[in-house]
Amino acid sequence: MKLKARYHRFIKYNASTLRVFFLILVVNLWVKMGIAQHLPVFAKTERDTVQTLYCQLDYQIPIKLHTSDPHLIEVKAKPGTVVKLNDSLYQVRYVSPEEEVKIKLYYKNMPVDLYAVKVANLPMPVIRLSGLNGSLIPKGDLAKVKKFELEFPYLSQRNEGIEFFTCRLSIVEPGKPNPFYINLRTPDFPQQLQGIISKLPANSTLSFDELKVKTRSNNVMNMDGNPVKFTVVE
Repeated sequence: MKLKARYHRFIKYNASTLRVFFLILVVNLWVKMGIAQHLPVFAKTERDTVQTLYCQLDYQIPIKLHTSDPHLIEVKAKPGTVVKLNDSLYQVRYVSPEEEVKIKLYYKNMPVDLYAVKVANLPMPVIRLSGLNGSLIPKGDLAKVKKFELEFPYLSQRNEGIEFFTCRLSIVEPGKPNPFYINLRTPDFPQQLQGIISKLPANSTLSFDELKVKTRSNNVMNMDGNPVKFTVVE
């Protein structure tokens, strides 16, 4: 009986020891998890959903460093080009459409975060005549037509640094077989063009096509899409 009692005490003691050992392991794991929470991560809240980036545009990728060493961080975006702007800010650019690519964040050569993106060609922007609404121009407002504006409603960061470069304006008057063409280098119409527009009869049309824009990196892109047309009405 004494031997049996000693055996039970031994099992009870060692079971307690195992529980303490297991608790130590759990605590160590919690500590490690706490350390993991201080790894760098992408600062974008939408990183878990597929978003669309556009070819030839520079996108800034902010990073939350937490307590990580910025010298041990690397961002990869194959087949895109990555440029480090500072310790917590990177820039990525793609030159051709991709159905889906993953931008990956590495720390100590280990992947710690990623998000998926789709890369597409830049769609045709919205063209507006300054001071007017819609595609119809009342004859009484022709004198107001002095410039136009480009709007990229699908871009969020103030048009991503895109600027107007050049386009062709075609003016067709009813009864005249040949359109009047002019290549524009600025959104502001020259005075001679303003004079022509101010005298247009009803049913005349103004069409913008062959639009080119310039990116922040001085890349010039052709905008694919149908001409944008405005019609003069009584």
